[in-house]
Amino acid sequence: DEHLSRILDVIHQEWPELRPQDIAHVFGTHTDRHLPGQIVNYIAPQRVQETTHIRVLLAMEAISTGWDCPRAEVLMSFRTYKYATYVHQLLGRMVRTPLARRIPGNEVLNSIDCFLPHFDKTTSTAIAQTLMRGQSDMDDITSDPTRASARR
Repeated sequence: DEHLSRILDVIHQEWPELRPQDIAHVFGTHTDRHLPGQIVNYIAPQRVQETTHIRVLLAMEAISTGWDCPRAEVLMSFRTYKYATYVHQLLGRMVRTPLARRIPGNEVLNSIDCFLPHFDKTTSTAIAQTLMRGQSDMDDITSDPTRASARR
């Protein structure tokens, strides 16, 4: 709770107009999360896509275990991962087009940002480059990004 409260404090400092109802979680507890000074409401994962007022969604494993949220545009992961399969699944879900459609005229609206400070940089870079080229085969991914781009 302390770590989560610090994360939310930073989010509120950087985004002061964010309202309490704009933040939700999909933790396995399935109940609202009572933190010092704030409550984070639970939302069922299958309802996130239709609930457009949510701007910040907190999850532990939902994004990497088979659930997609095409509206997701920014991912911040505090986990530590180096295994290519996990990183591939996570990044693959994120690089799907935001809002599940292209918006002509502004590439910023068609992009996503992933902040993965504890992921293995070499593996993550190779996978991201492979996915951005439109390839998704794990055979295309090696620990060396220059070899990944030369394959196929």
